[in-house]
Amino acid sequence: MTAYYSEYINGSKTGLIIIHGLAEHKGRYEDFIKQLLKNNISVFAIDLRGHGESSGQRGDIKDFSNYLTDLHYFVSYIKEKYPNLKLAIFGHSFGGQIASAYVSTYNKVDLLILSSPLLEAPSKSKLFNIIPYKKLGFIKLKKRHSESKEMLEYSKNDDLACHHFTLRLVGIMFKQGINYITDRFKYIKLPVLLLGGKLDPLINCENLPLILEKFGSNDKTIKIYDKVKHRIVQNDYKDKIIQEIIEWINIHS
Repeated sequence: MTAYYSEYINGSKTGLIIIHGLAEHKGRYEDFIKQLLKNNISVFAIDLRGHGESSGQRGDIKDFSNYLTDLHYFVSYIKEKYPNLKLAIFGHSFGGQIASAYVSTYNKVDLLILSSPLLEAPSKSKLFNIIPYKKLGFIKLKKRHSESKEMLEYSKNDDLACHHFTLRLVGIMFKQGINYITDRFKYIKLPVLLLGGKLDPLINCENLPLILEKFGSNDKTIKIYDKVKHRIVQNDYKDKIIQEIIEWINIHS
């Protein structure tokens, strides 16, 4: 069962689907959601399989395609229930990888917003070229990385966050997911807004413009913020950034 949040505003032109990052959940986006709703944008958010309130082994998945299937059912449900609603999809970090893979595969949404997206493999991921990671769902890794010690501590005290995830999930994220989306950048042809932070300790924002060039879209916007780390809509500058996201959505609505 996929747990989700749904808030439709009667008369709104656009709905935004939120896909969270690794080890977090839809509840982390409460402030973002409030601002969207105030601006007459309907909001939908899911917990990925094995995350938050969704079913599945905690912090694990057997195949990257499972995420795409779950998301496709959710998007199809929204499209059927609100057929006149223009849909944007917002993906953060690992969620950005999933969102990018989804729009490159299914022609179901109209806009793509990527927040610190994981679209290239880090150097340490070469390990997954030689280990049979898909058989290692029983090996659990403790979450040790975040954009700051404060955020890591916050995650530890969040009951819905994944405090552990499997080696299989990490391999699927760094290997299977990256390979999938890298081969499909050219099929992303809808308008794209890509957001990154210069102080991001997890994503190399210097490479994001080069990656965006590979997208097949003719409507591509990138914003790199000087004083922002990994979490684009949860920081001291979030109000300004969220307003810029809303303005971009409205322009394209």
